[in-house]
Amino acid sequence: MSDCDALDPEQCEEDPFEPSGDENDEDLQDPAPAPEPEPECAVNEPVKKKYEGRKFITSFKKAFYEVPAGAVMFDAGRPVKTASGLDAYKLHDSKSFPLWTGAGVVERHMVKLSVPFNGERQVGWYITFKIAGQETSDICILRPVHKTIADKFFALWTADSVSPERKKTYAELLVEKPSPTAQINPEYQRWRTVDTPPDVLYARPKVAPKGAKRARKNEDDVESSATTTTTNSAAATTVAPQLNRSEHEVAVPGLGSGAQIFMQTPGVVTVSETYFRFLIENQKR
Repeated sequence: MSDCDALDPEQCEEDPFEPSGDENDEDLQDPAPAPEPEPECAVNEPVKKKYEGRKFITSFKKAFYEVPAGAVMFDAGRPVKTASGLDAYKLHDSKSFPLWTGAGVVERHMVKLSVPFNGERQVGWYITFKIAGQETSDICILRPVHKTIADKFFALWTADSVSPERKKTYAELLVEKPSPTAQINPEYQRWRTVDTPPDVLYARPKVAPKGAKRARKNEDDVESSATTTTTNSAAATTVAPQLNRSEHEVAVPGLGSGAQIFMQTPGVVTVSETYFRFLIENQKR
């Protein structure tokens, strides 16, 4: 259970700017007073929950810091829902705008922080996650939105095509653009460090340790590899003498010009059998 202070669930709460479909309901035209019906949810639709008064923390350089309430300028209490911790990481780490919009991220999912920095205001946009439908600390952990994504969302949500009513609802978020530096430095701001939450589901994909051998795909790859090695070795045997062997005829006293010396490897000299016999005979004398 996270440290968030959650209110009771609000059944079937919808975006106030999405059409409800009630405008053409004939029952609404009945002048006779009637009790308001209980909200009805679609079959298997999860109950949407709003979190207010959240006490945020954020991570920076493998440590967690408490975010002062005075730094929070906008929070609509809506974490982004994902099926798993890996899905949360993939979305947060991605710079693909279609991936973010496809995940259903809208204004109410953003949390806006503003702090003093070098005589100005640094504005950062963050999101939180609700993973696998569980009430974990992920709901209160602020994760910075990359500047590329934040800028595109700002342009989308402040476009002329957006209704004035919607812009007014999210005015605190959209009154100013996010700063070029997306993540606020908690160390510079001297925020208080806190213990690492034990129930975090947000997870990075595992990376294979350095030096680990890569598994071969199948037997065809093994056969292909062996064939290539054999072919290369044979080619080297055939070509190497032509490339590395340097043959010279020299005139040796007593033998004339028939002695042959072969230079195959730097520092190594190979001589013909005739010259070798000549050297042995001369050594005995």
